[in-house]
Amino acid sequence: MSWDYKRGESLEKFIDRTIRPPTDFEDRVNHTIDQLVGYLHWMPGYSIQDVVKSGSLGKGTSILSDADADLVVFFSGYGNIFSLIGHKPNIIRDVRK
Repeated sequence: MSWDYKRGESLEKFIDRTIRPPTDFEDRVNHTIDQLVGYLHWMPGYSIQDVVKSGSLGKGTSILSDADADLVVFFSGYGNIFSLIGHKPNIIRDVRK
């Protein structure tokens, strides 16, 4: 990736070339998120209340050098945060499967 400004290049073109993720990035990430959310909702033994995009993707401020997807998963069925934290190793294990 070149951070050099090209002579005659508009600021918009410079930003597209050096900062913004590729135009299909959001479509690809959203497709992957949809697949993951579908899996989470059907994951045996868990009840998912909601999955929310957060971070730069959620705010629409992703940049090329650091583009990723941050998700917040809201689990149902836990009486308090300590119960959820106690099950965290199992949740992580099961999601990785």
